[in-house]
Amino acid sequence: MKPFTLERLKSGWANLGLSLVLSAFVSAGISNYVTYTKDMKVQAYIAKTSRVMQFTASGDVLFALVGDYIRAVTSEGDVASVQAQMRSEIAKEMRLTDDLKTMFAKDYHLRIDAYQMALQEFGKTIPQATSPTSMRPWVEGFGRVFDSRAQLSTSLIHAVELNS
Repeated sequence: MKPFTLERLKSGWANLGLSLVLSAFVSAGISNYVTYTKDMKVQAYIAKTSRVMQFTASGDVLFALVGDYIRAVTSEGDVASVQAQMRSEIAKEMRLTDDLKTMFAKDYHLRIDAYQMALQEFGKTIPQATSPTSMRPWVEGFGRVFDSRAQLSTSLIHAVELNS
């Protein structure tokens, strides 16, 4: 065993100091990484929740337009104007659901695709539904839009609740 000297004592304290400094840096790095990861998860959750709320609220406009369209057709109102508004709203719904695809796992893409297909088919029925006697395909198309939207909304809300 080496004899105890002042040099050996200084060397021990230097090694201890270096170890403490390195330990502090590693600890701070790990802490920052954990905080960053949690912040990213919280931001993703907030973004998903916001997008789902936006999607569920956007249906109100489409449903109101459906009522306007029925009134226009049955009371000989301005059908062309409401048709244009409905096409515009369908396009907005398509864009909104495309955005949802980027935020949710592929498990949800089937429901999103089903809703988009229902919207497309519904959009194709709009030009022909200009009188009460020609509205059956339009009404059936809207029923598919309504059903697929309800299923998609329920699954997206459930997905956000699972991640909370």
